[in-house]
Amino acid sequence: SARGARCDFLKNRGEMILERGKYNLIYEYYKCHILFGHLRKGDCLPTIEQIGATFRVAPQTVRNALKKLRQE
Repeated sequence: SARGARCDFLKNRGEMILERGKYNLIYEYYKCHILFGHLRKGDCLPTIEQIGATFRVAPQTVRNALKKLRQE
């Protein structure tokens, strides 16, 4: 039904917005750790899987956050 399709669309859109918020949260978390000296050039980060499990996000969300961080 049209109503069911709309509900699915809104649910998926809401999940995308939530993932985008989590993506920024991961980015800001690691950026702050770098700015405050808790992480330095050459330090190892947890694996994508570990970060994903910590923040309860998909691996692609973690990859996007780390990509943005690398670009700075």
